[in-house]
Amino acid sequence: MAGKTRPMSQIKQILQLHKQGMTLNTIARTLGISRNTVKSYLHKLSLQKIDIDTLLKLDDPILELRFHAGNPAYLDGRFEYFKSRLAYYESELKRKHVTFVVTSIFSMITNFLGRSFFDKYPILLLLTGIGYSLFLFVLGYLGYMQNHTVAMLEEDTSISEENQTTEAPTNRKIKSQLQKLFEKEKIYTNKELKISDIATKLHSNRTFLSTFINAEYGCSFNTFVNQYRVEEAKKLLTSDENSSFSLDYITAQVGFGSLHSFIRVFKDITNSTPGRFREQTQTNQNDKME
Repeated sequence: MAGKTRPMSQIKQILQLHKQGMTLNTIARTLGISRNTVKSYLHKLSLQKIDIDTLLKLDDPILELRFHAGNPAYLDGRFEYFKSRLAYYESELKRKHVTFVVTSIFSMITNFLGRSFFDKYPILLLLTGIGYSLFLFVLGYLGYMQNHTVAMLEEDTSISEENQTTEAPTNRKIKSQLQKLFEKEKIYTNKELKISDIATKLHSNRTFLSTFINAEYGCSFNTFVNQYRVEEAKKLLTSDENSSFSLDYITAQVGFGSLHSFIRVFKDITNSTPGRFREQTQTNQNDKME
């Protein structure tokens, strides 16, 4: 039994019970599994580079990768990339508009008035025709946008064959190349940056790269990128040369798409807004000078 892969929910239960201070025998009895199975997973836990709380926060596929290297289960790491975009896709595909209702009401009114009414008022017939044309255009546009959203989803879910390699590059090589892109080339300053762009440069694919970042750094691709952007923003905010630059300017320089996004992410990572961070830094520098 110790050689079998346990369901992820049970592995998390083992970690949680171990965190609570239970012994091997107690955990085994509680979950109805063998003592050797519990011992095996706790041994794997001791080999992890991150603490148990962080492990418990990981999604099941990432936890699976850490405890069962090479196991094909949950190997598709694209779920992490889509997690931040699923809400957008859902909102686009399920948007509710009053256009259809308005068109129906408009049609009923014109039918009720009848042809004879419009024969008396040609200008109203012209306006009615224009109204129908506009409604049809709006309906067509909305249909196109929903189809465009599906196309975006299909594009994101497909992995280009030319980016897939027959043999995955070593983790050490990937990490070195990734650090070069972010620390030397500062690729994160591109506000349109996507994980597929990085995968192309590394001659890899999004599935492998997303899984690697989660396993190596314990975070998603978006968080990984934003951490670099925030660190760069902190340098600009504390630089005397940039003291007169606005937050909008710094937002664009470090790669955020909007000021609102910049402030929100900056606060999430540093527990301070960019403005307060700048003021506090300047105050500290003035105190040192005195």
